Amino acid sequence: MPFQENTLSGLLKRSNQIPMSFNEVVINSVEIYKADIPLRKAELLSIGEFRATNNIIIRLNTNTGLYGFGECCLIKEVTGETQSLAFEKAKLFAKILLNKNPLEIKNCNDELEKAAADNNHSLKSAFDMALYDIMGKYCKLPLCLLVGGYKKRKITTSITIGIDTPEKMANEALYRCRSGFTTLKIKLGTSVKEDIARVKSIREKIGYDISIKIDANQGWDVETAINVLKKLESYKIQFCEQPISSHNINELAYVSKNSPVPIMADESLHNINDLIMLKEKKACDYYNIKLAKSGGIYSTLKMLSMADSYGLKLQVGCMLETRYALTTATHLALVSNSVFFFDLDASLFLEKDPVVGGITYLENGDINMHLSPGIGAFFDQSFLDNLECIKIQTAN
Repeated sequence: MPFQENTLSGLLKRSNQIPMSFNEVVINSVEIYKADIPLRKAELLSIGEFRATNNIIIRLNTNTGLYGFGECCLIKEVTGETQSLAFEKAKLFAKILLNKNPLEIKNCNDELEKAAADNNHSLKSAFDMALYDIMGKYCKLPLCLLVGGYKKRKITTSITIGIDTPEKMANEALYRCRSGFTTLKIKLGTSVKEDIARVKSIREKIGYDISIKIDANQGWDVETAINVLKKLESYKIQFCEQPISSHNINELAYVSKNSPVPIMADESLHNINDLIMLKEKKACDYYNIKLAKSGGIYSTLKMLSMADSYGLKLQVGCMLETRYALTTATHLALVSNSVFFFDLDASLFLEKDPVVGGITYLENGDINMHLSPGIGAFFDQSFLDNLECIKIQTAN
């Protein structure tokens, strides 16, 4: 079962590192960055068009010289957060953590949770990520070993095809297949006629040996969703992510019951309470977990533990993060037996890669993990130096 809380002493013993001074480690400054990285090309989804990331990067510094990075992506349509408001809220989070021991992750998370309310969980995930990065470095363990153990497995990400004309999407799909990708994620969510034409055109271009999953990003109503999914049955669809609005689980359950295509909950799933409700109402077949939705590693581990207990099938997904957050997500995919699907392609769409270390991609979408203490990656300082930044620190 994944590590959740109150086991620091055991972790230190298992890592053969038993510092006597862990109670003396404190956060003495926090750096908050706005990170707007252009995409290689504009990406259209049913919830809007994206031309750049709207991310926040956090660096927590301690009196010992240890530091940790965290990152989050702010998409209002998913988490209700905007970059500008999160940047301001981050100042409050930073002040909460000043002089706190970053190794006391439960206490730090409890304090942040009180201040997060219902609409700051993406931002909270960045702070939480940085806390775990520090703990991993302190214990000299990579994150996946720190929180539950490394499960050797092959991780292959899908690659996303954004909304466009059927012809352009089919050409993009063919290009990705020729590059070696074996699973395509097709963005839909406009009209019955258009969406069916898109999938039809792609299948005609690439054949049926390549896996296709589709994602409507809440773009359909109930009637349209059932209609489209029935018409797409013959095109061999692996599953459909979030066909309708995230707010009504009963309606999602109705769609799931009447769809020949398996349903995956995405925007409907943020925390362990959502997971329980979706399961109890039989609202979906699969569950998409993202750090930016859940509030971070600490809360995600609880969801993974529950999923393992109930035999649920999960996808570890992403928003528009860099390889840093995607490396973090990959660590978690290596912890749970419940993760069957991987959607970790966001950094492939960015114009620049500001991350040193971390996961690397092969041309076919296979992900290599290089295990080193903590998350095992960091942001290039020359990149950070060109970002808008504020530093919150203890008084001298």
